[in-house]
Amino acid sequence: MAAQTQHAVLNQCLCIILAAACNPGAGESGSETETSGSSANTTTQSGTETTSDGTSAGPTTSDSETATGSGTSETTSDTGEPVCPGGTVICMGNEALVCDGNGGYSGQEECSDYCLDGVGCVACEPGTARCQEDSAEVCAEDGSAYELVEHCDPIQGLTCEAGSCQGVCAAQSLGASHVGCSFFPTQTAGLRSDTWPFTFGVAVVNTSDETANLRVENGDAFIFEFALEPGAVTEVDLPDIPDLVNGSAAADPSKLVPGGAYRLRSDQPVAVYQYNPNGTSMQGVNTFVNDSTVLFPAHTLGHRYRVVSRNHWVSEPNHRSGFYAVTATRDNTEVVLTPSASGSAVLAGGGVAADGTGVVMLDTGDVLVVYTDSLGEWPDASDLTGTLVSADRPIQVIGGHKCTYIPHNVAACERLEEALPPVVAAGTEHVVVAPLVSTGGDIPKVQMVRITATEDATNLEFSPDIDDAPTLLANAGDYVELGPLNDDFVVTSDAPVLVSQYMVGQNGGNNTGDPAMLVTTPTAQYHDSYLLHASKDFTFNYISVVAPTGSTVELDGVTLAPFVEIGESGFAVARTPLPPNSDGLYSLTGDAEFTVNVYGYTQHSTYWHGGGQRLGDLGLSEQ
Repeated sequence: MAAQTQHAVLNQCLCIILAAACNPGAGESGSETETSGSSANTTTQSGTETTSDGTSAGPTTSDSETATGSGTSETTSDTGEPVCPGGTVICMGNEALVCDGNGGYSGQEECSDYCLDGVGCVACEPGTARCQEDSAEVCAEDGSAYELVEHCDPIQGLTCEAGSCQGVCAAQSLGASHVGCSFFPTQTAGLRSDTWPFTFGVAVVNTSDETANLRVENGDAFIFEFALEPGAVTEVDLPDIPDLVNGSAAADPSKLVPGGAYRLRSDQPVAVYQYNPNGTSMQGVNTFVNDSTVLFPAHTLGHRYRVVSRNHWVSEPNHRSGFYAVTATRDNTEVVLTPSASGSAVLAGGGVAADGTGVVMLDTGDVLVVYTDSLGEWPDASDLTGTLVSADRPIQVIGGHKCTYIPHNVAACERLEEALPPVVAAGTEHVVVAPLVSTGGDIPKVQMVRITATEDATNLEFSPDIDDAPTLLANAGDYVELGPLNDDFVVTSDAPVLVSQYMVGQNGGNNTGDPAMLVTTPTAQYHDSYLLHASKDFTFNYISVVAPTGSTVELDGVTLAPFVEIGESGFAVARTPLPPNSDGLYSLTGDAEFTVNVYGYTQHSTYWHGGGQRLGDLGLSEQ
């Protein structure tokens, strides 16, 4: 019962109890039956009031009401049910009254905090916000207690005011994009040699006009602090987390690694790019297994993700797994795993069953890693792509592979990783462009492209047309794969999808690079400017920029050209080498919203990541 209706019922009941003070008068809507001496007025069902002498007093309402002092009852003639059913709780001020079904009350209680209609005494008024020291809290819908909305972290320069966090690092100040003040760098698995001098690391870009003060921790362990000037970048090496490395050729079980993630916080907005490993050559050792990703800040992370990964890959006697890594951003996070049609063969462990299902509890910074097991096929059908990962608190999900061929029979093997956007940020229009190769000229490199459904019965259209391209994804979590190809095209869907791109191995054409992975930004999440990072350790670095046809984009103040139109899609692409510089930092601005991805090559190794994106809830997802 709505609050206003309940209060109206309460007033009616009280008026009946106090009949002398509250009579609305006979013959009007809500008229009472009144007994006084030898005369009585009654209301018939036809709506005619009849006096005790039998004369008609004219039409009245169809309700029948009888007042008998403290034993009053109020019913509707249509249903005969009490207006205030027995057991119903109504509030008068801060007093909870329990209706007895006869117009009276069977109990009452004076509430010390708040009275909620239909419930009674509760701890607080639903929806009200408050500050408790450094925490912003809101009262639960049932009024049972205040619940934490956000810790107003002083390291991020936040304070709690009027029940919400305030400051340049507050979520409402930052908006939903890859720029933020709290990140969870998480090392993922990758094949490595016995003598391995590399770590993984991050490049931090200060996108603000103020000096950023940053702090890095691992669980309760302080790592270091540093200051970063406005518009500057710094590269940070992070020590290995041994339980996450999984560097051998053998298959390891899925696992839960308590406190496995790093936490990086800043008091000014920054962008963070993760490189794993960080570097390409050191002490006479070459990595050969690089990849990278832009990290998404904690305030943009979601509750539901569809995994993008790659098939389990067998090179006898070794098995190399695809994986996804889930990082919790809050304590007491319940993570539920629902495997896709291809994701039901995993290496059990860490609370995850061999069929890929599991319900696992994580605390802040804990990392759950799920690895594929082989189904014994060639190519192996075991693939985590499409698996649903859901949680009751925000989580980060990174998809990837320990080391694989792409396609499965083309050398050479390289690791993959990419931070995944939550389902609510997935879009219905994606522009797919092939990367440039390092052998000179405007020659696109061959790639594979996957499209993964987030909803059932998703229809696909391609512009320009792609020969023999599937046009239907029957179930949420299903995917289709195109390629090898080096075409540029737009894929449009009638429900949100995830589009992932994979460079093929060195022997797959162009004699350059090895596998790397990119999750394509939907057009609805484009920006009009980026301050991005490219690795200085690679021999060649490139960007691919996609913008509306006829728009202008500048790289460090110089207009990019030429843009090549992509059929009649309304989009064009510019692929260009990045000029070498001392810090790997580049600025792009446009007169319309556009997207950019960054990639680099050295012999037998490649990396690929997006320059950034919006991460707003597009309101398109139903599942």
